Amino acid sequence: MKGGSIPLDPQMQAALPVLLRLEEAGFQAVFVGGCVRDLLLGLPLHDVDIASSATPEEAMELFPDAIPTGLRHGTVTVRHGGRLYELTTFRTDGEYGDARRPDEVRFVRSLEEDLRRRDFTINAMAMDRSGRLTDPFGGQADLRNRTLRAVGAAEERFAEDALRLLRGIRFAAVYGLSFAPSAWRGLKAGREGMRLIAMERVGAELDKLLAGGGLARGAALLAASGLADRFKEPIPALARAAGACSAHGRGLAAPLQAASRLQRPDDGWAALHLLLGLTADQAMQGFADEAKMSFATLRFSLARQERLAAVLAFHAGVQRLGRDPQRDGLARLVLELGEEPVREGLAFLAAAERAGLAPQLFPAGAAPPAALLSGWLEQLPARTLKELAIDGRLLQRQLGRRPGPWLGPLLKRLLEAVMLGEAPNETEALAKLAVSWMEGE
Repeated sequence: MKGGSIPLDPQMQAALPVLLRLEEAGFQAVFVGGCVRDLLLGLPLHDVDIASSATPEEAMELFPDAIPTGLRHGTVTVRHGGRLYELTTFRTDGEYGDARRPDEVRFVRSLEEDLRRRDFTINAMAMDRSGRLTDPFGGQADLRNRTLRAVGAAEERFAEDALRLLRGIRFAAVYGLSFAPSAWRGLKAGREGMRLIAMERVGAELDKLLAGGGLARGAALLAASGLADRFKEPIPALARAAGACSAHGRGLAAPLQAASRLQRPDDGWAALHLLLGLTADQAMQGFADEAKMSFATLRFSLARQERLAAVLAFHAGVQRLGRDPQRDGLARLVLELGEEPVREGLAFLAAAERAGLAPQLFPAGAAPPAALLSGWLEQLPARTLKELAIDGRLLQRQLGRRPGPWLGPLLKRLLEAVMLGEAPNETEALAKLAVSWMEGE
C-alpha cells in the first residue's frame, strides 16, 4: 500500500471505465460493499458493485444500454466489456414497514449518508478508482479484529430488514468473525423478526452460507442465537442440526467441519441430511419426510429437489454395493435410478472424498472410490434406452406387432441384458433375444 491507496483487484480494474465516465460527467463514483470487504480480506471477488451520486435517470443518460433493474431503489445494471455492474445511487432509506425493504428511499449526494444505511461496518466501506478507502465506521479495523459490528444501533439495523439476522450469522460463519456484544444482543433481541422473511430469501441466504464453507459454525450460531426455530416455516434439518450442536456438538463437530469444505450448496444440503441420519431408502419412497419438508419449505425448484433426492438415493445404493463392489452392482444401480441421478451421486461422492467426509457418510468403509465407479459407468456398453442398438420401431417390425404396453418393458429388459453383459449391444443379437423372449411367453 502506498500513499494510503490499496491496489485494486483485476475485476475492479475492469470496471474503471464505468467510474471514469461517471466522474467525467461530474459525479462521484466508488466501489462499495462486498467487493471492498473481500479485497481487504484478500479473497476472490464475486461481484463488483458501484455507487454514485448520479440519479438513476442521470445514470441511464450516461449509459443508454443500461438495464433499469430497480429504479425505485436507485439501481441500474450497466453493461461494459461483456460484464454487468450494479450501479446504485447514493441514498438514505425511510421506514421499513414490513421489516424487509424501505417504504421509500431518498437519493442523496453524500457518500457517507449512503454508507450509514448499511448493515455492518465491514460492508459500509467504499473505495475510489485510485484505491483510496472511505471507512467512516471502522470496518477495516473490525476486519482486522475479526469483529462483526452493526452500523449504528444494532437493534435498529436488524429491525429494518430481518434478513440481516441471518446475514449476520453467515458473515460470522464464513469469514470467521465474532459478534460484537452489541450486535449479538441486537440479534437475539430481534430474532422474532425472522418470522416475517419469505422462505425464498432464507433459502438463498442459507445457500450462500453453505457455498462459503460456513455450515459447521453457522449451525452452532443458529443454535446459540435461537434463530434456527424462528423461521416463518420450520426447516427440520436445520433445526435438528442446531439442536445437535447445542446438545452433543462434539460428536457432530468433525463431520460438520468436513461438510463445510463442500463447495456446492446442494452437496452441503445432502451431507447435512445424511449426517443427521436421514436415509436414502426413505428418499427412494418419495423423499425422506424431513428432507422433503426442508427442501419444499426453502422453495427449491422441483428439479433441484429431484437432484437432491437422487443423491440421497445414490447413497443408499452405494451402501448396498458394499466394500467389494462388482460392476454388475453399479449397472443395477443405473437401471434403478437412471444415468443422470447416478452421475449426480458420483459427483457428490467425489466431493465428499475431497472434503474428507466419506468415512462419516459411509461407516465401516462401505464406500467404493468414486473414480472406480465412474470408470465402470463409462465402460457400460449402454446406459440408457437411447444407447441401445435397437429401438421400438425395429422391434415392432421384427415381431410384427403394433405399439402397445408390451414395448416399454421389453426395451428395458433388453437394456438390462446389455448392461449386465448378458447380450451384446448389437441390433441382430437384440432382435433375436426379443423374439425368443416373446415366443417363450
